Amino acid sequence: MPETGEKYFSVFKDGNYWIYYNKNLTKKDSVYISNYENNKGKDRQEYCREWDEISFTMFSNYIGEKDSANAQYNNNMECEGGRFIISGIASYLIRMASTYDSDTLISGTTIPIFYLNSDSSLQYKDVVFHNSKYWFAPNVGLIQYVSFENLDTFYLHEYYIK
Repeated sequence: MPETGEKYFSVFKDGNYWIYYNKNLTKKDSVYISNYENNKGKDRQEYCREWDEISFTMFSNYIGEKDSANAQYNNNMECEGGRFIISGIASYLIRMASTYDSDTLISGTTIPIFYLNSDSSLQYKDVVFHNSKYWFAPNVGLIQYVSFENLDTFYLHEYYIK
């Protein structure tokens, strides 16, 4: 796995959870992981390539169109890096890629310092956001997101990572 993929997405494992509230604290969401699997993928070409593929189910009330979404991260077949995907019913909610030769997610924007609250008391470094809807912090996971219906932004209040 590329270092970037590990840094941002390896926290998504069975038993870990994240709790979020919208800005005025009228809605609460939790995200937890189930059905975690680590498998070897393989193409069907003459010169076969193998890769590691980690898949899981992510449960949430507001991230996707239903209460769960399939997700995976892996080092891709082209051996150039890795990718992180959360699938909705009709399309991808999140599809981000990383490269081996630089510690960055090429399909997201990195913010060196990100303040999760207005009084600047809670800050994260090297936050990556995708489609202006999903913000990831290294070794923490998803720290802020916009609900699927685009009605609310949810902010991380508490999390547990084994």
